[in-house]
Amino acid sequence: SADQHVMSNVARVLKKRNLFFVDSRTTAETVAESTMEVYKVPTTRRNIFLDNEDDEGYIHAQLIKLVEKSEEWGAAVGIGHVKPKTLKILKKHIPELQKKGYKFEFVSKMLH
Repeated sequence: SADQHVMSNVARVLKKRNLFFVDSRTTAETVAESTMEVYKVPTTRRNIFLDNEDDEGYIHAQLIKLVEKSEEWGAAVGIGHVKPKTLKILKKHIPELQKKGYKFEFVSKMLH
């Protein structure tokens, strides 16, 4: 997401197809959000990466950080990989968090 030319091409395709972009923010040099804004492509960014480490304790701790960020900001975006441990933690803890009043939404509701 640091290559302006590539991101411009991505933005044109997304705009044409009425899609949106989520910047995973894996590089500090990202130009994704600013490029999407130029092309008027709805965009947001991840606030927490849930599973940089494939460890259940780490993933759970990141989920708690996501909850804390949502309390602080009103909403937060967490992303992760399709991994068994990530799915296990989410399946276990999301229902508990929902009972406490937290809402989990599709990222399309978080766009600006």
